[in-house]
Amino acid sequence: MTQCKLCFKDIAFSSEPQYISVTGKMIPLDVNPAGIITGKHQCQVWRQMNRRYYKCRKCSREIYFDEYQKSKNGRPIPLDRKTGFGHQCNN
Repeated sequence: MTQCKLCFKDIAFSSEPQYISVTGKMIPLDVNPAGIITGKHQCQVWRQMNRRYYKCRKCSREIYFDEYQKSKNGRPIPLDRKTGFGHQCNN
């Protein structure tokens, strides 16, 4: 079984069309202990390493957005770089 080089979780690759990217590369897949595919691998370590940071327009502190952190109406919540919690602008 192959492991993710960043988070060390077990992953697999499949040549089935739904698991091939538009560029032709095989997409890493999460597998359970029985070897059954449970979905596309979402490596948290990779996401943290490749996160894009922005400056708050009001206070200039660094913030970022996470696709899993959204408000009730579906808008992304700005998160503070240092704490990882919702950004509370001082201005």
